[in-house]
Amino acid sequence: MMILIIQTIKIMENFDYKKYLAEGKLLKENKDSELARLFQQSIKASVEDGEDKLYNLTQDWDSWNVENDDKYDDLLDPLFAAVELVQDAGVPGVNDVEDDKEYRMYIKSAATHLKKFNRDVANVMQRQVTEEEELKNDYANSEEGVVNYTESMVIQKIFDIMRHHEIDPSDMLEEIGQEFGVAFEFGR
Repeated sequence: MMILIIQTIKIMENFDYKKYLAEGKLLKENKDSELARLFQQSIKASVEDGEDKLYNLTQDWDSWNVENDDKYDDLLDPLFAAVELVQDAGVPGVNDVEDDKEYRMYIKSAATHLKKFNRDVANVMQRQVTEEEELKNDYANSEEGVVNYTESMVIQKIFDIMRHHEIDPSDMLEEIGQEFGVAFEFGR
């Protein structure tokens, strides 16, 4: 463990924290390609996608959400409501759907829920971008008051950011190793 700490400190000597943060490498959400994929699918979701595709989207979101402490649980309510309405709508002439009017009523209501979901997803994405920009700007502007960060200050900042963004330390060590060409050896 001590070797690992010493190696980390040596790495930090040449660590350009401002550049690393500005590039977004410390933000877990930037690296989460699954979340990015879900956002992209969600922003375009519509009743025209059909029941199966919308249902699969709910299942993908549900899986991601379970693994991430239900972070976007409230965001998904309109999506789940829309899928339920599409399922209830059935198909005219099949599944005891009496007429096209009833079908259109369900689909129109589902479309309304999906539009709300699309807007909410867009707002979350915009908020995420804004928060990342503010974080970058806060750090960039903070250098005016502090000319040189000590090694311990940089390390403490990294730890704080990792805790705030719930970044797994083993993932961070792997990233540090890859970025700086350091092979960490565990279990000595």
